[in-house]
Amino acid sequence: MDKLNKKILPAAFFISLVLRFGFLFAAGDRLRVAEMEDARDYQALADSLRAGRGFCGQDGQPTEIRAPGYPLFLAAVNGVFGPGDLPVRSIQALLDSASVVLIMLIAGMFFGPGVALLAGALMAVYPPLVLYSVLKLGESLFTFLFCVLCYLLVKGINEKRNGCFYAAGAVQGVAGLVRSTPALLPFFLFAYLFVSRSIKPLIKGFLVYFLVSTSIMAVWTVRNYRVFDMFIPVNVGSGHLLWLTVQDDAWDGDRLVTMWPSREYKDLENVPRRVWEKEVTKRVFSQAAAHPLVYSKKFARNFVRLWTLPVGKVMLEKYSENLAEAYKAAHIALMLLALYGVLTSVRNVPSIMPLLLFLIYLAVMHTLFIAVPRYRLPFEPFILIFLAKGLTEAGKGVRSLFFRPGIK
Repeated sequence: MDKLNKKILPAAFFISLVLRFGFLFAAGDRLRVAEMEDARDYQALADSLRAGRGFCGQDGQPTEIRAPGYPLFLAAVNGVFGPGDLPVRSIQALLDSASVVLIMLIAGMFFGPGVALLAGALMAVYPPLVLYSVLKLGESLFTFLFCVLCYLLVKGINEKRNGCFYAAGAVQGVAGLVRSTPALLPFFLFAYLFVSRSIKPLIKGFLVYFLVSTSIMAVWTVRNYRVFDMFIPVNVGSGHLLWLTVQDDAWDGDRLVTMWPSREYKDLENVPRRVWEKEVTKRVFSQAAAHPLVYSKKFARNFVRLWTLPVGKVMLEKYSENLAEAYKAAHIALMLLALYGVLTSVRNVPSIMPLLLFLIYLAVMHTLFIAVPRYRLPFEPFILIFLAKGLTEAGKGVRSLFFRPGIK
């Protein structure tokens, strides 16, 4: 892979960047329609930070609902390049193109240059990643940071390099401030290292990784405690997502319905969100423990939706329901091919386990917390690696079927 890197990786970056800028200028103002309320919240927080008012939302009050990472990114970009969406979207296109290169490097570690090249090609043209790379939302920034984190971790594990873990700690701390999703990843990683008997040579690196990442995120935890007098690691929201997971009417087809726990818990109707989020979490887990079979079915339903509902399907429905259904069918076919890629690698499970770990983490976290497709998006590049593996193996099968030695 090293010889190919010098020629292929810069080309992959350039092609990805051209595609993203092409989409950016072709879509124009229509991007704002797809950005939802989140983009306005992020911009309000960024403007508040630049104005010296602190981390305050559209109502002018300190907020615990949003993680600080993306608003800080917006504030930094606006501070350097001035207000406007184009600089933000352009930098995100650059970061997403860099993510393509990182995924190729990761795929090359496990499956060689052929699969790496195909994985990069798939990621470069994958519609949801192209779309979200230029939306003023936190997905592309988090995806880039998560790809850097995973690259450092797998390199550290494969090469037994503690230094990679040191750097990974800093990256995870920053990524956790953009989105709190990876907060529990160190515990999954430790379990893997312990079971695989890799923990001894990497114990120092792992401890530094854990301490550095936790320390960076703890800065915001302290801020939350000082402002709200409550332990909030990064931001609230998990209670609402957990509650939505177990609601039978949370989905209208493939569209998530806006609903709030106060419809079930009337006593929480006028309680501050940071309070009811924690209380709802306790109540849902308590009910799940009392009725394990019923709730297991609900979580299993969420698991299926996690893998079968594509990012952007609801957006596409606004233009054509038939096209949206075809898009979903194509997505499911690609997921099955990715599963085939996993199954064809089963004989090498010990060697590919660091890569599978990130998808296992995704499956556990978003089986419990509502499987909104865009929450899966930062993990999608790792699915594409296995899709590339599946396509490669399927191609070998077709060639062996039609071009057997000795058959004319």
